[in-house]
Amino acid sequence: MALHYKLNFFKRVVSKILASPTCLYNYMDGDKQRHLDTFVQREVIMLASHLVEDLLEAAMYSDKDFGGVELDNIENLYITDEATAKDYGYSSLEAMQESGEDRQEIYEWWFVSPWLYERLKEAGEPVLDSNYGYIWGRTCTGQAISLDAVIEKIFDRFIA
Repeated sequence: MALHYKLNFFKRVVSKILASPTCLYNYMDGDKQRHLDTFVQREVIMLASHLVEDLLEAAMYSDKDFGGVELDNIENLYITDEATAKDYGYSSLEAMQESGEDRQEIYEWWFVSPWLYERLKEAGEPVLDSNYGYIWGRTCTGQAISLDAVIEKIFDRFIA
């Protein structure tokens, strides 16, 4: 029974990831990919998933301050633009909000540089400015960060 539950959960997660417009792989030449990899190595500091998830859970059940890590402090947690709602297959932002599917699904948390934090925030990505540092809530998983559409767009706009 537990295995069946885990397989169904895995199928749901994979289908959400594949349906996400932010996780589409854009085939590119080798030189650009090497530059993107270098960019990510410089701007993405380290994985923060365990820390952030534990602090978010603790903050839900306590009045203590956990360094600013709480749901209310996550910027861009909810999708607020019409184009993104349509990318996800909804007829409008209002339809998406009514369905309750307007909250971005965060699969990983990463410490990032202050510069990348600002660019991700401008791009509508979930971000958190905490006492621990600048944190990005990555909305896809299972591929190199340098393959994320948002990272490629930031690279193309500011670096390339």
